[in-house]
Amino acid sequence: TVITFDGTIVEGDFAPTSEVDLHLGVYQASPATAVVHAHSTFATMLGLVVDALPIVHYQQLVLGGPTRVAPFAVFGTPQLAANVHAALEGRKAALMANHGAIAWGTSMKEAVDNYDLLEWACELYARARTLGGKEPRVLTPEEQMAVIEHATRTAYGSTRRNS
Repeated sequence: TVITFDGTIVEGDFAPTSEVDLHLGVYQASPATAVVHAHSTFATMLGLVVDALPIVHYQQLVLGGPTRVAPFAVFGTPQLAANVHAALEGRKAALMANHGAIAWGTSMKEAVDNYDLLEWACELYARARTLGGKEPRVLTPEEQMAVIEHATRTAYGSTRRNS
């Protein structure tokens, strides 16, 4: 089903997802051109037990900082959409308490990559918590800034030719 940004159906025989307000709100509040919403195992699992996924690996910085968990609300409701939109402020991904997760991007590839990164970070954190009964080491704000400065200075992640 294809809809406009105001929710008008323009193509398809089926009603849009019950989460249409959730998706439309992300498009309206960000430069997103693609949204991924799923109920993957580790993202859903962490949404049951944490208030936020801390930065335990530098690649999470791509998502904008610690991943917030939106408070629970019934699926398909305006309250869930509002909770998720608040959790996404300044972020490219959010967990949803007792529900799943969402990520966005400026392309479908970026949205999927962001969701995959979120699921990987959730799994990493969950598995690390099982080792020795200790809380996983979190990158400090200073360490995070050092990563950002180094990545910017070295054009980390970009394709470069050997000179």
